[in-house]
Amino acid sequence: MKRFVLTLVCILAMLGAQGWSLGNAQTTPASYFVQLRSGACDAPGDGIAQLDDVSFADSPPVGAAGAAQAAASYSIAPVSLDMLTGSPAALFVLDPVSHAAVACGEVGGVPGADGALSIGLRPVGDSGLSGIAYLAPNAANSGETGISTFLAVTGAAPAGVGSEPTTMSAAAYSSMVSSQLTILVGSLQRIDALFADPNPGDSVWTNQVRGELFLWQLLYRVAHEVSPPPAYEEFDRRYLEALSLLDSAAADIAQALTTNDESLLSSASTKIQDAVTMLRSLDTPAEAGTPTP
Repeated sequence: MKRFVLTLVCILAMLGAQGWSLGNAQTTPASYFVQLRSGACDAPGDGIAQLDDVSFADSPPVGAAGAAQAAASYSIAPVSLDMLTGSPAALFVLDPVSHAAVACGEVGGVPGADGALSIGLRPVGDSGLSGIAYLAPNAANSGETGISTFLAVTGAAPAGVGSEPTTMSAAAYSSMVSSQLTILVGSLQRIDALFADPNPGDSVWTNQVRGELFLWQLLYRVAHEVSPPPAYEEFDRRYLEALSLLDSAAADIAQALTTNDESLLSSASTKIQDAVTMLRSLDTPAEAGTPTP
């Protein structure tokens, strides 16, 4: 696993050199409350659990000016996933001052093979905040649930999710790619930190890793459902090819966590490096869509 960490460090440096760095011209030095409540987003009930805040960094932005900011948190909720799905419940992201909801998602869906559940977090009103949450049973305590919450400043719900694909405008497509790459780099940084001190026997560590892997797979799924503007079709084909490698790498790492097969980590590392090399070879969406004089 240590070898895997070293490879990720190199990959992060490669992404930074390409200019797909974290950052945004607009900073969001804010923390948002995260709560589990009974009921639904439009009809909240009693509180179930207060989770760790999701905090955006207040450091100066770097890299692409149009990149979206993203943040994540991980919490252990003192309630089983069976209880959360056995009656109506929702995850709320709240403004720390007004306590008004800025994003929300009901707990429900089809569990994965590992029993985990992923839910979407829709923006509330014009908050411009959306995201996902990954809920996994705590193997060490069946009465608890590990919850990874991912939040991004996007201005809209993830494109293509829960709707028929429509052709995106050039500006919207470019914004989506910038947002996805911002989220991806942040996720790689968190994975790097997790594998710097690997503890596969710890359910908290494992759930955090699986949450990041799910995020890679979600990014691929969202991008795959998008219909790009005609000028971006070749860019989109190559971009999806890179994301598909990350999707496959996520599956390898997840299997390695179950089987302790380090060859799968080596396979995943190669796929990640190939994906980043492909991303580095791409023009930015704006450049790809600009006609050559």
